[in-house]
Amino acid sequence: MKAHLTPPVFDRDEYFESSSRTIRWICLVLVLITFPFDASSNGLVVMTMIILMAIYNGIRYNRRVAQLPFFNSRMNSLAVDHVFVLSLAVLSGGLSSPYYPLFFLLIIAVIASFGIAGFAFSLSAQVFITLILLKVGLAPLPNTPEFQFIIKLVLLVVFSLVAEQSVRSRDEEYLLESRFTRRIENERQRLLSLINSLSNAVLAVDAEGKVYLYNAAALELLNTNRDISGNSINELLPLQNSRGKRVNLLKLITHDDHAMSRQDLQYEAGDGSKMILDLTVSPVHVFGYGSDNWGGYMVVFRDITKQKSLDEERDEFISVASHELRTPLAIAEANLSTALLPGFAKIDPKAKKLLNQTHENIVFLGELIQDLTTLSRAERGALKLNHEIIDTRQFLEQLARDYRAQAEAKQLKLETKLSEDLGNLVTSEHELHEILQNFLTNAIKYTDSGTVTLEAEKIPGGVQFAVSDTGIGISASDKSKIFTKFYRSEDFRTRQTGGTGLGLYITHKLAEKLNADITFTSRLNHGSTFRVSVPNYIDTAEPEKITASAQAAAAQPLHRR
Repeated sequence: MKAHLTPPVFDRDEYFESSSRTIRWICLVLVLITFPFDASSNGLVVMTMIILMAIYNGIRYNRRVAQLPFFNSRMNSLAVDHVFVLSLAVLSGGLSSPYYPLFFLLIIAVIASFGIAGFAFSLSAQVFITLILLKVGLAPLPNTPEFQFIIKLVLLVVFSLVAEQSVRSRDEEYLLESRFTRRIENERQRLLSLINSLSNAVLAVDAEGKVYLYNAAALELLNTNRDISGNSINELLPLQNSRGKRVNLLKLITHDDHAMSRQDLQYEAGDGSKMILDLTVSPVHVFGYGSDNWGGYMVVFRDITKQKSLDEERDEFISVASHELRTPLAIAEANLSTALLPGFAKIDPKAKKLLNQTHENIVFLGELIQDLTTLSRAERGALKLNHEIIDTRQFLEQLARDYRAQAEAKQLKLETKLSEDLGNLVTSEHELHEILQNFLTNAIKYTDSGTVTLEAEKIPGGVQFAVSDTGIGISASDKSKIFTKFYRSEDFRTRQTGGTGLGLYITHKLAEKLNADITFTSRLNHGSTFRVSVPNYIDTAEPEKITASAQAAAAQPLHRR
């Protein structure tokens, strides 16, 4: 959080002006009292200088005059003071002049005005002036008690000013420190108030998993009112996965430096009750200390047991409803298809057009019901994979034959580019077919002219499939949303075609079940390429879960039909 700090009480400009005005009057009075004025030219010159400096010092702080550029410049004021003191030293004996210590006062004035940079400049100027005065032989004034008094008084003033500046600086530092401390404490209280106002439980833990900050919602969810600072996150949140196996949360959150979100972990309270948590863990980087230093982790969680129960009921309803609708829709589609066969019955052309539209919509409803069924099974975890040995080349060639007619109906060319070393792949054929089918239907649907290409190549541990097209492409704003449930682009060309927005979402879910990775590249009005890297189940599964017969079958090539 950004803290707004008020300016310090110490005002350098005001301090300089008051100090320089006082020092200038002290110098003028000392010179006026102690200089041996006589009829000589030096006496007249010094008297003239004193009068001019008194006039300057009188009008320098007049409000109207102070607005003039010359009098408003601090540099000009210091230059006038240096000229006066240097002239006075030259006229009274140079380095032997009793007024030479007045330069010490000027050094203090420069430091008060410009800080350490001013001190360096002033010191350099004094060295330069001293070297010049060494080269010029000047007759000193007689050494009198008055001159010794001047030297002692100047040194006393210098010491007083240095001591006053030291005390002022110490007081200002103490004042600033107090203000910073109060400001930090106020910001800390504001932070705690903000965290406590959150409805989600929040725990801040260090790199060792010890809690150092928490909010009221966390105490409420953990059903405790004691101070949990210093407790281990594993002790406070004993979690289990969906199979009832204990989860090491500290190991889970320190696995990498990326944010993690889980909605499948169960928390078992001390009274034996269980709840499902929506858990989000984010690493906290310490700003300005490099990537190797951590501020620990922020753990945010909430009880979603009721929400999960409602989701399960919804999925169950969708599953049952879609299952019950499939049979009547299939019968209606079959009857309409039969009735529309040439020679089956004489149908008026107007009625035939209506029946064709009805048939198309029943087919669309059937596809929607199929998508909802697949989606429900995937989200409920009821999707059982049946791993089979697939002749990859034969599988893809058959897929291309199935969709070539659909592509040609839109005057598109459907090509295949298959590497020679594809071999066999052990995976779930049904799910892989669904994924590639969705890619192909989308490519054909959103391409008006050009080519749709089905590709495959061998990669370490599996096969990478790709579907490319020369269609409308995907805009930059849509790229992050295309795998979202029910999302459809706002592009008018997309709206002109039918769809539910479930295809790519289901594809992504099926890919997760196969442990496959989906990537895509696209450029608006230049087409898209979707890739899915499917691992070989024999290479990725646990050895004890693979039967000996499956291993033997996978080792033998299949005969193409």
